[in-house]
Amino acid sequence: MFKNNNYQIVVRDNHYQCYYKGKYVIENNILKLQNLNDAINTDRQVSNKYIINNQLDTLKPLIRAIRI
Repeated sequence: MFKNNNYQIVVRDNHYQCYYKGKYVIENNILKLQNLNDAINTDRQVSNKYIINNQLDTLKPLIRAIRI
């Protein structure tokens, strides 16, 4: 996550790496990843909404994960 409300997800494997980029919004301690393409088929999973726990400095998926 970057300060300009952009995010980047890097998926690495032994023979390749892929980058997924987009915008994010934070509303009421909920992180929402926008522009996340759920049609991309890999063995990685990510949610597009997370609950932010500032005390533990963690993110918890709010909805079921989708494949990226």
